Amino acid sequence: MAKPPKFRGDGAPDGRGHADGSRATRFAAGDNRRRPGRTKGSKSLKHIYLDVAATPVLLDRDGRKKKISTTHGIVMKQREKALKGDQRASEHFLDRITEYSPPDAQLDLTAKLLEEDALLLAAARPRGIIGETEPDSGSGEGDS
Repeated sequence: MAKPPKFRGDGAPDGRGHADGSRATRFAAGDNRRRPGRTKGSKSLKHIYLDVAATPVLLDRDGRKKKISTTHGIVMKQREKALKGDQRASEHFLDRITEYSPPDAQLDLTAKLLEEDALLLAAARPRGIIGETEPDSGSGEGDS
């Protein structure tokens, strides 16, 4: 015997059709199908990279052993390659240096520019370069 169709509150068909109730049994235990996505308990590639980057590296410098992070070691190795003449490593290293270095402090020249503008305007008014004449409301293409 077929199930009667279900209707929403406004009287329109529900749209679920004959597959109603299949959600309860679609992942039956022991059916040995491959499940979508990553298997339970496995790490994503992002977490694998972060774990490896957090692993310390033993550095032997001037006869002294020191532990540094993996990223620190990679940057130091890149610097060594750049110093040996590897063009790509030097460009990448210098790009990162300029990206991460603080911007240079610029002097505020606004007040000086405002004074210069006032002097230029004061000198231009008596010569008639600027004045009380109204600007043309035309297209500005040179009407004459």
